[in-house]
Amino acid sequence: MRITILQRGALKDKQIEPLVQTYAKRFQRYGKLTIKEQKNPEWPNSHFRVICDERGEQPTSELFANKLEKWSMQHGAICFAVGDADGHDAEFAKQAQYKLSLSAMVFPHRLAHLLLVEQLYRAACIQVGHPYHHA
Repeated sequence: MRITILQRGALKDKQIEPLVQTYAKRFQRYGKLTIKEQKNPEWPNSHFRVICDERGEQPTSELFANKLEKWSMQHGAICFAVGDADGHDAEFAKQAQYKLSLSAMVFPHRLAHLLLVEQLYRAACIQVGHPYHHA
């Protein structure tokens, strides 16, 4: 799997960043994960585009793992976008091919970013049958 996370703005959280890096490092066993912090992000041309949005679908971890596998096989690379405190630019959001909600609750963007990275790692573990998921 080749995955890019576009984080609108910078995270700058000394407590959350080590956790993000822990899951990102673990994910590297299963694919390539690139995290880009950008003030005005732009979608990569060749990636399947997924935006994190509270109004999106809320798949289970197993269904999310299946979707990732499907998108990866069909498109080769996947890009996730996490907004900042103000969310996403409307024009940018329109270009997404899938809306993903991490929960019915709204989280600060720093926590949403961490949850996404953890769920990507969990999905990779589900795909290979690693016991991390405990299902």
